[in-house]
Amino acid sequence: MFLKNNKLYYQWRSLEWISMLGDSFYYIALLSYASNLSNPKIAIMIISISEIFPRVFEVFLGVLADSTRQRTKRFFQSGIFRGFCYLLIGIIMLKSNSIIGILIIGILNALSDLFGSYVELCISPFIKLIVDEDDLEESLAINSFFHNFIYMFANLIGAALLGVLGIQLLAFFNALTFFFVAFGVKAISSQLIELEKKIEVKNFTHFKDVVKHIVYSLKDLISEKSIRNFFLFAACLNSFSQTTIPVLSIYLSQNKGFQIINLAYSVAITQGLIVISGLLGNFLGPKYFTRLSTNNILAISYVGNMLFSLFIFKNLPMLAVLSLLIGTFTIGIFNIRFSVIILKNTPLEKMGIINSCMNTFFTVIPALISTVLISLATNSIFIYALFVGVISITALLILFLTRNTKLDIGKI
Repeated sequence: MFLKNNKLYYQWRSLEWISMLGDSFYYIALLSYASNLSNPKIAIMIISISEIFPRVFEVFLGVLADSTRQRTKRFFQSGIFRGFCYLLIGIIMLKSNSIIGILIIGILNALSDLFGSYVELCISPFIKLIVDEDDLEESLAINSFFHNFIYMFANLIGAALLGVLGIQLLAFFNALTFFFVAFGVKAISSQLIELEKKIEVKNFTHFKDVVKHIVYSLKDLISEKSIRNFFLFAACLNSFSQTTIPVLSIYLSQNKGFQIINLAYSVAITQGLIVISGLLGNFLGPKYFTRLSTNNILAISYVGNMLFSLFIFKNLPMLAVLSLLIGTFTIGIFNIRFSVIILKNTPLEKMGIINSCMNTFFTVIPALISTVLISLATNSIFIYALFVGVISITALLILFLTRNTKLDIGKI
């Protein structure tokens, strides 16, 4: 098995998984803390802004990452800095229940996430140096599987832990995970330092150099027509994915006869099935679906989303959920394959800016499209189904016309 044969990959990624587990528990605790304050709406708004803040500067963080020399040192410093941030947050939660307290927590949270995003971009090239090109798809599948599993696990037991340990202890637990990450980095630092020596570091003396780096990096990435098309296909699919639960919630709230026990329980079951379906797609794709071309994977995903909207309109929720799960499974396969395509086409010295631009693109565009789709569904399920149908049929037509061409990438 790949994981057993690549000890450094396991050591490196496990540090990320541990910090993610702490972060997931902490976020549940943070929202619970904000909800119990005298003005919960303002408190939750402050937390939401602190979460969004680092994304605004992500492109510039990518440029900074590409010009960073001591990446392993920054990785270690991130663990220490973020550990102290969450330690202070835990103390504030213990001592204060005021809006001033939540404001300080918001600032610390934003600074922690900002440093975390920067370091994540700094160390992103390591994967191409740790993992052989033939194993990239499996390595990304393993990472995606653990990310989704940890997210699901944290949500399942987070509320229970909150009741047993309390809000403050979960924040302290998060601080502990980052201190653990820092010492974990120290343990493998000699190996990581050897890797970072292979990465060419960019130097930017003027702002125009920064702009050139961004523009030329993006030009290099999307110079291939296939990659440009995949960006659009992926953006639309991720937009559909973000709307399915809200649309299903709207439908079930208007059709109580189809609810299982109640609305919240019905939505929770569906969300769980979606996560499991995506996990299976991530995990099984590189093992059993390598011969299925990317065009065919995309086609199945679009058909699944189109049938979901059609069955919702036709009052067939069970078939809608089944179609959704098929679509989610193939999206899981596609997302891993798409990530590998990007990795293989991105030079080490440009991975910071490329990853940051991709993160921004796949945050902003799906958010805009999903907002439109949810607005349509709120007013009329028919208009929503029609809109999704038109986009899906257009995508299927393009995929059909480009079959057996350079766009139709099969096994990679």
